[in-house]
Amino acid sequence: MVSVEIGGGQMLVPIRQKAGDLDFVYTLNETASLIWELAGEERTVGEIRACIVEEFEVDEEQAEQDLLQFLEELVALGALEKA
Repeated sequence: MVSVEIGGGQMLVPIRQKAGDLDFVYTLNETASLIWELAGEERTVGEIRACIVEEFEVDEEQAEQDLLQFLEELVALGALEKA
């Protein structure tokens, strides 16, 4: 999976699939982009959650719930591996 920044947004493109197949290109919103960036820096879930809470002013419980769900989606896509 590679990350491509386009027009201020970020997209994930699997390199194992056909790059031209738009069914396999994932556009990330601002929160997902931050999570992707921080996960690439090998941060803990707690560290990423703290950054989300600070950046987006959400409560810790909601931030962790959304974070864990997105991380599981990334694992299912093969974009991340569980540590």
